[in-house]
Amino acid sequence: MTVGSRSRDEQKSWTTLKESQDNLAKIQADLNRSIKENSDKNKPPLSEPTAFLFLDKEVVESLYGQYSPDLQRTAVIEEITNSHEIKGEVSIEEFLKTSAGQQYLQKQVSQYQNSPKTPERKLKDVVSYLSAKSLLNRFNGLEPRSDDLKNLDQATHLLTSRYGIVINDKKLRSLRDGLLSEEIASLYKRLGSLKGIILVEGDWVVQSVGDGYRLRSPFVENVTNPAVCEIKLHRDEVPTRTRDILDSLNGKPIRLSLLGNVVVGLSESSRTIQLTPIAAY
Repeated sequence: MTVGSRSRDEQKSWTTLKESQDNLAKIQADLNRSIKENSDKNKPPLSEPTAFLFLDKEVVESLYGQYSPDLQRTAVIEEITNSHEIKGEVSIEEFLKTSAGQQYLQKQVSQYQNSPKTPERKLKDVVSYLSAKSLLNRFNGLEPRSDDLKNLDQATHLLTSRYGIVINDKKLRSLRDGLLSEEIASLYKRLGSLKGIILVEGDWVVQSVGDGYRLRSPFVENVTNPAVCEIKLHRDEVPTRTRDILDSLNGKPIRLSLLGNVVVGLSESSRTIQLTPIAAY
């Protein structure tokens, strides 16, 4: 083997190694992004600093009153657990069962009751309480179970976002219909008996209608004839800043978490679930 051919082989090996390293880096980045997205979906609602676009303060006060004082006790225990003030070999749960723990808890509950609270803080405590008691139905998209669906979604994301390739939407929806058939059937069964307060997280398309706005979000993305969640906001119910945002987004999506009460459920004649809004953030 000549020096020239050996040099070319080394260069080829180096190029192959570099490509492999780049591919591994991309796979790791996609994996990290997926882990973060799943982690974000599993976080308790309103567990991070939040800016509200809409808040029905009267409904929040009503809900807060309905679930007190159990709600207050739950909120205080959550604060104690997160504060790390109690240190020792026993868990917080075990400590609160003791006489000293009960006295400490009662003192903290009294402080909580006497401290002023904004409607936003009250909503946070209401939502945390309902979530902890499994009284809040939460929707933030379907998690793909099959490897085929995961591979399809990853390939679609790669082709559209990185290479700008236009996907045939009809064929894509048809493929997802088949791969998600069991999950969709389970979801629609759940939606069929839906009532009370629910939380829907995702992309909402904004439409200006008459004296307000209509916001719509599918429960499942990129499938044929999906069930849709819909809310209406009157212009005079939302702050000026929110109106400006919604006016600028007419026909476009906005990423929101929307808390509302079901007024029209899923039926054979309609795939639209209508909510009366409580909060949008």
